[in-house]
Amino acid sequence: VMSWLASVPGIEEKQVFGATLRLRVPRGTAELFVQRVEDAARAAGAGEVRARVVDPSLEDVFRFLLQPGSGSAVA
Repeated sequence: VMSWLASVPGIEEKQVFGATLRLRVPRGTAELFVQRVEDAARAAGAGEVRARVVDPSLEDVFRFLLQPGSGSAVA
């Protein structure tokens, strides 16, 4: 994962899919992170990075529920 993302506090999870980077951030803060991520990439000289908010996919929800401490009981 890109080292410049370490300068963006609060990111809960990072996933790389080819040229796409998916981030999970605290609920209700996604719009704030769009600007933070773009600013951090620019400051690091990472080139043009465009961030946008997307709804979680079914896979995103499934992965979250399987994480320890998610509060779900999977048997």
